[in-house]
Amino acid sequence: MLFEAIRSFFTPGYSFSLCNSTLIHFCRRDYALVENRLDSSYDDIRNECLLRLSWALAHSRRPEDVQHGIRMLEGEKGSSDNTDDTLQMKLKAYILAVGYYRSVIEVGTTRRAWTMLTAVWRLHTTGKRR
Repeated sequence: MLFEAIRSFFTPGYSFSLCNSTLIHFCRRDYALVENRLDSSYDDIRNECLLRLSWALAHSRRPEDVQHGIRMLEGEKGSSDNTDDTLQMKLKAYILAVGYYRSVIEVGTTRRAWTMLTAVWRLHTTGKRR
C-alpha cells in the first residue's frame, strides 16, 4: 500500500530527468567551495549547494551516485532539519523520495530503502519526523 501511494506520487508516466556527469561535476565543485567555510553567512549558500548536488546525484544515471546523494542528505548536519523553510523541507523530502524510489526500482528492494520510503512518506503526509 505504501509503495503504491509513493508510486502514484510519480505517475502517470512520470519520467525522472537524468543528470549527466558534467552537471554533477559543476555541482560538486560549487559545494566544495563552500563546504568547509566556518562563517555562518555561508550557511544558506552551503545548504543550497548541498540540495543542488543531492538533487543532481539522485537523478544520476549511476546507482552509486544516487546512493551518495541519499547519504549526503541523511548525514547532513546543516540547517535544513532545523529550518522553518517549508519549501526547503519539501525539496529535501522530494530528493530523498526520488533517491529511495530509484533505489528500490532500479537497484532492487532492500530493507533500508523500504524503511526510508516509509519515513519520507510520513514526513510528506504529516509534516513531522518521527
